[in-house]
Amino acid sequence: YQTAFILGSSLTLAFAAIGRSLFPNFSALLSEGKLEKSAKRYSEGIRWSLIISVAPFSYIIIYPKTSLIMLFGSSYVGASISLVIILIGPISSIIFGPGTAIVKANGDTRYVLVVYLLAIVGNIICNVLLVPTIGIEGAAIGTTAAMSVQAFLLFVRSRSILNLKLPYLMMSRIFISGAVAGVVFTLMPY
Repeated sequence: YQTAFILGSSLTLAFAAIGRSLFPNFSALLSEGKLEKSAKRYSEGIRWSLIISVAPFSYIIIYPKTSLIMLFGSSYVGASISLVIILIGPISSIIFGPGTAIVKANGDTRYVLVVYLLAIVGNIICNVLLVPTIGIEGAAIGTTAAMSVQAFLLFVRSRSILNLKLPYLMMSRIFISGAVAGVVFTLMPY
């Protein structure tokens, strides 16, 4: 599980860097009342995060066993299902965008704290209920559920601040490109 979690989480480094680099920008724009420009930057953050992340996510989802073998050795192949489950959490974080940055820039740090605490408690509850019955996949489900709910709640708050809409057309183009690349890689002979 730890190996799958580390690999899955490392794929969010670009997203985290983009979100953190936008924070000062969001703070300045929000203090000036430039909500439309902030919303545009938010969508740009999602766009660039997806562009940077879709290739490695696609590869690892299509080839989880190969990815684990190449990076950690054959003794970690058992974490391949957990890896695929864990990847859903970071993907949802990217899809919902840099919500933490907007909410913190708006001064709602207490809301961020509450959302993070809810995610932690939810993850612990899922682990207590699922790990004894389905093993490391249960831990992966708990982690993914916590990350996804956290990203969604922060997006909802960001949406109320900026009147945001997710850029579905742009996201679908990027995901389709990733799917096509995945199919091409799958069909290529070794």
